[in-house]
Amino acid sequence: MIFSPLLLSALYLGSNLVEASPMMPRANDFATQFVDALRKDGETSAANAYKDFFTKDESKPLIDILKSGPVTVFVPKNEAFDSDHPTVDNDIFFYNTLYGNIDNGFTPPGSSLSRRIPNQSRLSGKSGFKSTGLGGSSGKRATDYSDNQVQQVTQFVAGGLKRWSPIITVDRSVGVANVEKQFSFKNIIFLVIDVLLTIPTSPSDLLCKPLVDAAQNGFTKFGGSLQKADLLETVDDSSRVTVFAPVDEAFNGIDTDNTSDDDLKKILKNHWVPGTVAYSAEWPFLSKVTAESGNELKLKSENGVKTVTCGSSTAHVLRSDVTSSNGVIHVIDAVMKCN
Repeated sequence: MIFSPLLLSALYLGSNLVEASPMMPRANDFATQFVDALRKDGETSAANAYKDFFTKDESKPLIDILKSGPVTVFVPKNEAFDSDHPTVDNDIFFYNTLYGNIDNGFTPPGSSLSRRIPNQSRLSGKSGFKSTGLGGSSGKRATDYSDNQVQQVTQFVAGGLKRWSPIITVDRSVGVANVEKQFSFKNIIFLVIDVLLTIPTSPSDLLCKPLVDAAQNGFTKFGGSLQKADLLETVDDSSRVTVFAPVDEAFNGIDTDNTSDDDLKKILKNHWVPGTVAYSAEWPFLSKVTAESGNELKLKSENGVKTVTCGSSTAHVLRSDVTSSNGVIHVIDAVMKCN
């Protein structure tokens, strides 16, 4: 068979166009349907971001997670994408994907969600993003998701009546992301949020931020003392760590500038627990942990009030469960001297 030069030119041009176009493989019907579901609901910016990501090999593990379900996916609304944030990093797609259905408390089918506080549910969901700072847990199976980053979600239900749509917020280091609407596709629940989420950062970075109203300038006393005692890098480099961060006011009466390094280290080492990520939801079952100093910290959560006790020192938790790249930070109102 003889082809005309014009036909050969057209075939060559067409093949180049197909090769140059960033398209999802036709065999991946699920990815196409996923993007179409977002676009159908009007989330065009997120749909375009996912469409681009699904053309990359890095997306294959995420597609497997989405297909296996059930999962809950946070979707930034169109307005969340702006000139400063035109798209999202690849890791965010995994971080925005939580194992389990939010309506079941992110628990597998057949499990039950226990709500200790009426009209409010504080939920922890494991995301698809694996953090190197949460690895290294010896004796753990690779399938236990111990190195998967956690998202903290608060769900309010008006009067406990299911006929009212719940108010859902997602924790950020400063402020929250508000869920504006919800829709579903197959075994996926989409929660549309008003801002872009970011991957949790190191403890040293978080201690520079206003995590609570009482720390508008960050934790200058605690962070500065850790740095003075050459312990800040130790906390940052720890794998799986729980930090109890006192606000600056808690250091009133403690002259950190004129305290010897040895004495300062003894006090500071009471404020982090190596090798353990103690989210507040686990305190009723955990009850006590051992700080870097070797002192025992007693954890108590009762009627919504959380405290940490070490010897004669007792601190109230001003904010719990600030996720870091290698664990969790709880903001407290007192220094743990452990006398």
